[in-house]
Amino acid sequence: MCPISFYNEPPLYISKFFQKLIDIFVQAYEEALRRVEALPPRTVFTLKTLFGADWTMRRGTKLTLGKAFYEQFKENPDEERDKNSPPKIAESRGKDKSNIMRYERL
Repeated sequence: MCPISFYNEPPLYISKFFQKLIDIFVQAYEEALRRVEALPPRTVFTLKTLFGADWTMRRGTKLTLGKAFYEQFKENPDEERDKNSPPKIAESRGKDKSNIMRYERL
């Protein structure tokens, strides 16, 4: 197998590389949920404003996080939600002028 390297880190083998990508995504998603839970109700936010100066992760991680976050909080009736889904803490509110998805803390 051929090793793959993140920017200034030692090379990793493919399985470890993908595991690291998954770990980075899971950490970012969990941090996003923690930050949303800390917001006062009715606060409108984007993922970029939610993370503020910490919005420095790789582009691919940001895009994947945005897609997963949207799927979790898109506007759909409670009847359509999976019975095993956690309660919604936010809901999508459409895109802003810059085409960035906005959410509102419930």
